[in-house]
Amino acid sequence: MTNEHISRGVIIPAAGRGTRFGGGTPKQFLELLGVPLLVRCIRIALQTEYVDAVVIAIHPDDEAIVYRLFVQFGIADARLHVVRGSTERQHSVQAALAHPSLTQTGIILVHDAVRPLSSPELWERVADSTHEKLAVVPVIPIADTLKSVDDQGRVRGTVDRSTLFRVQTPQGFASSLLRQAYAVAEAGGRVGTDCASLVEQMGSPVHTVPGEEINFKVTTPYDLDVAAFILQKL
Repeated sequence: MTNEHISRGVIIPAAGRGTRFGGGTPKQFLELLGVPLLVRCIRIALQTEYVDAVVIAIHPDDEAIVYRLFVQFGIADARLHVVRGSTERQHSVQAALAHPSLTQTGIILVHDAVRPLSSPELWERVADSTHEKLAVVPVIPIADTLKSVDDQGRVRGTVDRSTLFRVQTPQGFASSLLRQAYAVAEAGGRVGTDCASLVEQMGSPVHTVPGEEINFKVTTPYDLDVAAFILQKL
């Protein structure tokens, strides 16, 4: 099977409100060295090889902001599409899956709108592996010691970290498998924190590839400062 004959689609759920960050601006619109996080994610998605469509799920209240950003930052690619999503990530991905531009894509990559430092190499690593493995997530080993703690704040024991990993995006899936996972989740009222968890709930295997330490999720003002520092050093 040759990868170049399998088209790729990208979904970026970007309808969250970012309440943990604080302030009135959803964090996907916060600027990192003058460029909004969402714009940085869109750019890297459009640079990925064999991508036929990039679908962004946004909150209905953010439509004017998003289209203004497209004009301001010169994003005028015919492969880019916008749908109305939900503050619930799962519903946003489901809305994006329904967009006709993704109908013929062989694999779909789903990426968080607030991971602005992912590299082209990571996207290709995930996409290439997905062609063979059908469901792939990038992961990072956990370096810290982990403790199990009870509701009184007392340590119950040390957790074996050798089989525990931090999961990142983009996550890659065979299109048919991802659609099946969402259909099954909807029918059963199931909820997952990411796309991979819905695939897991069906009993389908999810494989891993090495992630990147700098591909962290911007959740707090500190994260944004760290991302700016890293970009200035690259």
